[in-house]
Amino acid sequence: MAPYNATVTAEVFNGVEGFLIVAGSAKILAELRACTDGTQCKGLLIAKAYAIPEGVTKAELLESINDFNAREPFVKMLLTQDGQSVLATRYVICDHGLTYGNLRVEFSALDGISSSFAREVLGLS
Repeated sequence: MAPYNATVTAEVFNGVEGFLIVAGSAKILAELRACTDGTQCKGLLIAKAYAIPEGVTKAELLESINDFNAREPFVKMLLTQDGQSVLATRYVICDHGLTYGNLRVEFSALDGISSSFAREVLGLS
């Protein structure tokens, strides 16, 4: 992703191999996926994490996440199991391949849409 001033490094997240893509202030995690039912399906799970600022209650956060998810079909927001972060996630179906341009659009959309959640709900700039 060098033409777009991004770096990609192999990482392990919770025991799962994946990639960390960094472009400017955006950091996106990518994990390759495949079906185990013999269908040969392939996909890519991309995610961006946001720390929860002090003063935001879990109840407020869950309500905001539910409201956001109800109106935004492209990205899903999730509260992590430890309750310390919110993950913006997107699953990309790659059964017939994935072009570089489409990958850029997927990353850009995840970053842009999740950033609006971060501004509106978490008060992050």
